Amino acid sequence: MFRLFVLLLALVCVTGQPTQAATKDALFFAYAAYCKVPVLKSWTCEWCKDLPNFEIAQVVQNATTEAQFFAGYDKTNNRVLLSVRGTHNFKNILEDLKIKKDPQQFPGAPSDVKIEAGFVQVYNSIAADMSNVLFNLYKKHPFAPLFVTGHSLGAAVAEITAVDMTIGGLNWAWLKRKAIKPSMINFGCPRVGNKAYSDWFQTKLGLDKVRVVNKRDIIPHVPFEAWGFHHTPTELWYNTTGGIEWCTSGDGEDSYCSDSLDYYSLSDHLHYLGYYENGCP
Repeated sequence: MFRLFVLLLALVCVTGQPTQAATKDALFFAYAAYCKVPVLKSWTCEWCKDLPNFEIAQVVQNATTEAQFFAGYDKTNNRVLLSVRGTHNFKNILEDLKIKKDPQQFPGAPSDVKIEAGFVQVYNSIAADMSNVLFNLYKKHPFAPLFVTGHSLGAAVAEITAVDMTIGGLNWAWLKRKAIKPSMINFGCPRVGNKAYSDWFQTKLGLDKVRVVNKRDIIPHVPFEAWGFHHTPTELWYNTTGGIEWCTSGDGEDSYCSDSLDYYSLSDHLHYLGYYENGCP
């Protein structure tokens, strides 16, 4: 009964539009994934000082893909947290896009579901390590909800991670048995898959996911819709006039939100909520 109460309480707290404070905390956790291993392990990084009640468990890098993640326990929100970095070097973002859609790797998904090949490659390079780290964390915090975040390519990998967790993919059967479904706020996420993937994500998975877009950020507009890619909902758009749009049309490509723009900005990708992502020197 206690476990059911904790899970229901977590659902109530994360469903719907997040508060500004929750969004800022998620952003700082996402930005922290760019930091170097020593300052993450000591939790003394530039962004860490504003998140003092976090217990870091482990930081893992993959030398081949440059992916990095850290995980730990967020005492303030009583949750296990995973933050993913897709690529440390920003100039590689467009180079990393394979601009082709791989057949889905998700058990039970429709056969026409496809996701971007480069994101799959990065995810596969760290999936087993993520599972092992979280498995050990849940030994200490068996009833804690799970929160996932990331920025840029890290946001795309975080989305694939959350999907694979939800369906109990190859590395995540243990998590599905615990009936723990992740929630997610990500930032500056590229389009991850095709329209079939977006439809399946929305109608079958029931994931609590918020995709934050800053003004004219260019990265959420690649790969292009014309190539068959399509965003998943739900978008939270910090628009070009200083307002905030909670885009609840049910379609990841809401014509009243960032999809309405006709030109884009690289600078906006690096300045979410007014905070500059500088690679965490």
